[in-house]
Amino acid sequence: MKFGSITTGIIADGLVFNIDAANRASTIPSTSTTTTFNTVDTSTSGSFSSTGMFDTSNQRTFAFDGSNNINVNFTNTNPKGSISVWINPTDYTTGQQVVFCFNGSGYRDYIGVFQLSSGVIGFETADNGTNKWRVITTSSTVNNGAWTHLFCTFNGSNAVIYVDGVAVSQSYTHTSDITYWWNDLTPTNLRLGILLVSGYSTSQYYNGNIGPVQIYNRALSSSEVLHNYNALKGRFE
Repeated sequence: MKFGSITTGIIADGLVFNIDAANRASTIPSTSTTTTFNTVDTSTSGSFSSTGMFDTSNQRTFAFDGSNNINVNFTNTNPKGSISVWINPTDYTTGQQVVFCFNGSGYRDYIGVFQLSSGVIGFETADNGTNKWRVITTSSTVNNGAWTHLFCTFNGSNAVIYVDGVAVSQSYTHTSDITYWWNDLTPTNLRLGILLVSGYSTSQYYNGNIGPVQIYNRALSSSEVLHNYNALKGRFE
């Protein structure tokens, strides 16, 4: 089975989550659409917080205006994995979350792919039960009005962040412990375009467009990450 573009499939081995506004198996192409489905398991779906989030003018992607989000009933407790997302921000005047998974009640019990206010790409996990909190900061940035492919893998002992198919340098704050992942957390709620967890004063909405979002239950190799980037980059050039 192929996921992603019509002519070139992304890696299917280990794929557990795939939503895409341009994939009819995932999203009905209409501005009145309010639901998107996981093509790997259509019993998993995401609900739009408002209509008008299907953008026909921007490569058929999900549109976020700084006040809306997508709520997905997806749970993941795999000890290894990968997260992939295409983003095209409108602005980043405040810290904005792109993909965020949390347990619904804990102050710091989550995993997220995010942008800092400067546009710097980072990744963060937190486990309130063991007081683990890790922030990975890269030296890479995203640009307003331009598409960027973000990919993070975790093989059980090490996390690697890729930007446009290439691994980038990264540093750690709060802790250098990078041995924990979803299996150390209890997240049951997946959000696209918002940080939403108790203890934070602001919701940190994302403003811009989001293309395909994929989650794997294993760490993809560097060649596989590059394959996925090349499979879809023509759509966003």
